[in-house]
Amino acid sequence: MTIEKPRAYRLRSYHDLLTVLVGIRTARKISIKEWSRVAGHDRSEITNWTARRREMRASVIWALANALGYDIALIPRQPEEQP
Repeated sequence: MTIEKPRAYRLRSYHDLLTVLVGIRTARKISIKEWSRVAGHDRSEITNWTARRREMRASVIWALANALGYDIALIPRQPEEQP
């Protein structure tokens, strides 16, 4: 697995998170087998999640992001971005 400098992503939904994590994995040519091994979770669980057949537990999402070299953070919005 080659690690490049991570960039920031703004996620507005669960599906944004799925799209970004799978996109990073695909761009780096990391197999689901390798991704699940590094994250320490079952490959079938990861496969079902990436195929959008089931939702992922938060603890697994954190592990998958970490395996790709990312943290998940809550960042306050700027005043002009408030709903």
